[in-house]
Amino acid sequence: MASNHSPDIFAEIVAGFSTAMSPRYLAVVVLIVAGIAMFNKVSPWLAAYVPASLILAQAITTVLKYTINRPRPPVQEQLVYTYDPSFPSGHSSAAFAIATAVIVLLATKTWRAKYPWAVAIMVIVGASASAASRIYLGVHWLSDVIAGTGIGIAAALSVWAAGSYVYRRRPRVR
Repeated sequence: MASNHSPDIFAEIVAGFSTAMSPRYLAVVVLIVAGIAMFNKVSPWLAAYVPASLILAQAITTVLKYTINRPRPPVQEQLVYTYDPSFPSGHSSAAFAIATAVIVLLATKTWRAKYPWAVAIMVIVGASASAASRIYLGVHWLSDVIAGTGIGIAAALSVWAAGSYVYRRRPRVR
């Protein structure tokens, strides 16, 4: 008899996780981490990299979302209520922008973690779980999540490329 309630409990857990991984909460976390980095005298460029990646991803996602204005899956299939257009997924673009930025920092050895492979796996699994949660909850189509993932990855790589170019070209003060 307990198994009749487990899908409801699982849906609530997934909904809670999805809420925690929403762009607004992720923004708060990356801004706090950037502030801590600045306090610890990390270069402003490196401290701003992850938040800048998130901001670019969300700007692109928001413009596309309201330009394309794609409807979400039918309401009767949704396990949670959401009101904005469906394409692309903001949760996916935010999670993958952050995950990609963290992996870039690890791969370039700009950030030296004790177990970089474990951090990389953790951020990939977290971003993937965030994307999958949106499909499970019935609020996005698969194409929404794929597009959001691509936007997040592209945003983080673009910010790194642009920032690295500007930072490298900047005159050194001695």
